[in-house]
Amino acid sequence: MDPGASAVLVPSAGFVGEGGAPCAPRRVAAANFNGLRLVAPHPRTLHLVDIENLLGEAHRGAVATGSVLDRYLAAAAWHAGDQTFVAGQARHVAAVSFDSPVPLRGLIAYPGKDGADRRLLETDRAERIAERFDRVVIGSGDGIFAELARTLRRSAVRVWVVSSPESLSRWLASAATRVVAFPSSNV
Repeated sequence: MDPGASAVLVPSAGFVGEGGAPCAPRRVAAANFNGLRLVAPHPRTLHLVDIENLLGEAHRGAVATGSVLDRYLAAAAWHAGDQTFVAGQARHVAAVSFDSPVPLRGLIAYPGKDGADRRLLETDRAERIAERFDRVVIGSGDGIFAELARTLRRSAVRVWVVSSPESLSRWLASAATRVVAFPSSNV
């Protein structure tokens, strides 16, 4: 952050929260540029997406993977400027990375159980999530994310979960601010 940058509280005018209601003042990035104070147009959001969890058991290849990412982005209310991490097997990460409609960082899953989840959970340390983001959207229903969700909520970060109801952990659902049902595939 440059020396003239700071965090400011801005009034809720222009900020739309869940359900279209105005949100309370939020901490947003601000910077001085030639004497003008610039404020970010919307709160920052981090997306943590386990692409295989959203694909479900089908794991149908590149076409299905791209379709799943498109449906996730719509369900998660993605905005320009959001930061997106997608984790999964190399073939799925490659499929979304090379043809993504949004900038994203692909993470190859670790071998073994919960490999994609463990890669996504590493972003908490590296990205200092609670310090930098106002909202986190978890694209997975796995219970392994429940503790992260609780920790972020204690730090006043809104946590959304986008998941199909049949793969949503009760613990993760109870830790989230909002749960969005992931739309089923027509593929």
